[in-house]
Amino acid sequence: MGAADHLNKYFTSVFVDEDLSSMPVPNKVFEGSIDESLQSIEVDVDIVLNKLNLLNVSKSHGPDEIHGKLILELREEIAPSLVNLFRASLETGVVPRDFRDSTVVPLHKKGGRDKAENYRPISLTSIVGKMLESIVKDNI
Repeated sequence: MGAADHLNKYFTSVFVDEDLSSMPVPNKVFEGSIDESLQSIEVDVDIVLNKLNLLNVSKSHGPDEIHGKLILELREEIAPSLVNLFRASLETGVVPRDFRDSTVVPLHKKGGRDKAENYRPISLTSIVGKMLESIVKDNI
């Protein structure tokens, strides 16, 4: 069995399938429909540029393979297109697949590197997708 198979087997064995039947019901704050709440989120070039200027370029890219350094360097050129993409996503309620996909990589914690239990899985997601999540979070 290869290293990737061994790590996959270990990570799968320790995965916890949560019991959702006892999950608490959150307090309802917004009184409108879900469509109205997403459509009311303000997205403009200044907001997107602010997020782009705060990018940590040392973070790993997601499965879209768009590196933070490239996004940062092209921020002035891509900001208007990102505004259009984000607005379309919020208006339709559809999140692009590239924003939902992730690449799981093992990160060494401690101890010998030859044991799977000394690693933890890290999900790498789209930097642009995380920007949209941050904009939504700021507006909630």
